[in-house]
Amino acid sequence: GKLTKSDQLIRTRKNKQPNAYLKATKRITTEIDKKELPVEFMMNVLRLTKGVSKSQFTERTGLPFACIEATVSALVEEKVMLPDRLALTEFGYRHLDYAVGRFLH
Repeated sequence: GKLTKSDQLIRTRKNKQPNAYLKATKRITTEIDKKELPVEFMMNVLRLTKGVSKSQFTERTGLPFACIEATVSALVEEKVMLPDRLALTEFGYRHLDYAVGRFLH
């Protein structure tokens, strides 16, 4: 699962083993490091067929758009992303893993 708080992103998971799951009193949580926020954000929004506006990157992550601008520009040149918003082209949608992978550092 994913919990979004005002200034942090937390991934949650439950134990996979039935006995451990039944004995667990709370979820296992991991706070996402700020340097991983761009890939986390893009992994979620690029699944949306309409994507989101570029301004939502800063609104949701607290990071400047400049930190992903070069990658976005390269993907636009490759015809993987649309130029006016954070969304994939039809071609790009068929290569979603490739597009998201470009945001890994």
